[in-house]
Amino acid sequence: MTEIAYINESMKAFLTNDSGKSPVPLNGPGDAQSWPTWSPNGRYVVYSAFSSGMNGHGRIGVYLHDLSSGDTERIFANEPGSDGIARRTPHYVLWSPNGKMISLVVRSKAEDLSGLVYRVGEQGPPKLVHDGFPLFSSWSRNSRFLLFHAGAEHYLVDFEGESTPRRMPGDSRLYMTPSWSPRGAVMGLLSEGKEYRSSLMLVDVENLSAQTLVEFNGNGAFVWSPDGESVALTREPQGESRFYSGIWHVTLDGVERKIVNDMVLAFFWSPSGKHIAYVTTSEGAEGSVRWGLVDVESGESRYLSDFRPTEEQLSVFMFFDQYVQSHSPWSPDGSALIYSGALGYTKGRDPLPGQDDARVIVENVTAGGPTEVARGILGTWSPKT
Repeated sequence: MTEIAYINESMKAFLTNDSGKSPVPLNGPGDAQSWPTWSPNGRYVVYSAFSSGMNGHGRIGVYLHDLSSGDTERIFANEPGSDGIARRTPHYVLWSPNGKMISLVVRSKAEDLSGLVYRVGEQGPPKLVHDGFPLFSSWSRNSRFLLFHAGAEHYLVDFEGESTPRRMPGDSRLYMTPSWSPRGAVMGLLSEGKEYRSSLMLVDVENLSAQTLVEFNGNGAFVWSPDGESVALTREPQGESRFYSGIWHVTLDGVERKIVNDMVLAFFWSPSGKHIAYVTTSEGAEGSVRWGLVDVESGESRYLSDFRPTEEQLSVFMFFDQYVQSHSPWSPDGSALIYSGALGYTKGRDPLPGQDDARVIVENVTAGGPTEVARGILGTWSPKT
């Protein structure tokens, strides 16, 4: 069985398994905890804790919990009086792939966002490496580079060279999160041209070469395939709804093929790269959404459960190109999805489920349907099976 970290209805961090049996509290500090994030080796869980208000205005910290020893260490404390980075989101945490560093996005008292890096096992607070607003980030697969998208600009931090952020080519306010290829030192980013024209660029930081993979109009978001052979791209958002007009599969020679025609709020590659799970509207409804599952090769889709997401789960969906790097809904073996909300079809618009109504749900993608494993507002898989 795979372990799950989750936040229960009382805003406390717990561990359980994918059947929901024998939940264990992390006994974290503060009045409430949020946003548990696993280390790559499954030894640690990082989470935020705060003492007053959903955005803070009190004591807000980031804590590192060692599952092997049971010890908990505060690795960051906000400036007194500063808020979280968003409602119900005190910080954003992203582990380096080698598990030796943790990047944090935090808000200062001056209302700016700052990117910090904490080295696990070393003394002292995390160090400021960059700031900007908005601020999105991605680690290279070898953990040497940290790429920031700050405002419209891109900056690269080299942890084996000069620590000063280096400006990279391509500016854009038409997307959120850049990301690194699973193979080599190649980053993907969007560059904005004239008349809101976007170019998906691949930049090799070792030989300083760049190529344009595909161009399109307006906003977009993309995620690399697990093998680094292609990207999935969504674009052409529908008004203010945050839903995009489908999903395109793009190979590294620039051949694109539309594989999903549904409106898409978020999507996530399966670990094998054979499928993409995506969030779309329930049929004929405005109050709920549902999972779609597309076979990348054939383009055939089928649908899973209808549900209303919690506020935290909705944040994962709305900023999916960032959260896919830290909170993928796929289980490590690709057999199930984890998400939080209230199951069921809702035709008309309803409020998001509250803490008393929300459940952490595990859904097998091949058989068995959804299982409510805990009362809670957010759950995330351990990387270890």
